[in-house]
Amino acid sequence: QGKGDASYLNWQAQRGTWSVNGEDADIKRLLLAPETLRTGWGRIMSGMPADFVWADVAGTSTSRPSEDHKQAFEIAVYVSQKHGAPVDGWVDWRTTQRGSRDGLSRIWQTVHEQAPDHPGEAVVIEFTGGEPIKIGPGQTIIPQFKVIGWTASPDGRVPSEGGTLASAAKTKA
Repeated sequence: QGKGDASYLNWQAQRGTWSVNGEDADIKRLLLAPETLRTGWGRIMSGMPADFVWADVAGTSTSRPSEDHKQAFEIAVYVSQKHGAPVDGWVDWRTTQRGSRDGLSRIWQTVHEQAPDHPGEAVVIEFTGGEPIKIGPGQTIIPQFKVIGWTASPDGRVPSEGGTLASAAKTKA
């Protein structure tokens, strides 16, 4: 497997682990393309196609389509074999998970403040572990991140504004 084979990233909040394309991954570092962040609502239910409705501007509100929809985000992420992924390439991280949202939110202010000084670059993020928290009767694990710096993409491109790699055809406007 090589460059470009990856398509999606998943944080497994109950186990506190990552997977890429359904394959377990020991990810230690990754790149985020901040311009690709989208926020909105998502419905992921067994036996049904996923349904996402994105706000026109990330971080702003849009109407909740149904009670089954939860807050969601999507962002393009570059994973590499060097840093624990099974493949090298840009993947979509699209989720309705509370833990994932909280983990990304905790570093987003730093990313937002630094982004104007790094146009066309990706932010380098270190995964430092997971923090278990109680939510209702259950528990989730929030991924913990640290912003390390900014860089050009290893494949020479950083996905741009308007959504991530595979999402455009799968979402409603």
